[in-house]
Amino acid sequence: MGVARWLDFHEVAEPVRRPKLAALRARLDADPAVAYAAALENGGSAAGGPACLGHVPLAEVIARYGA
Repeated sequence: MGVARWLDFHEVAEPVRRPKLAALRARLDADPAVAYAAALENGGSAAGGPACLGHVPLAEVIARYGA
């Protein structure tokens, strides 16, 4: 997903000219795990799914499990 976003950022692959790439990007954008990661990357918060309870700050992980 990160590479797909680079394509947008650098404007190197217009979705209209690359319909298969655009369709793949749409499927990835619709994936709950991708939406969750994107929300965290953008400074927001998102509810975790059954396998993930949500964002945990690194300091908390280190305090809990050690370095």
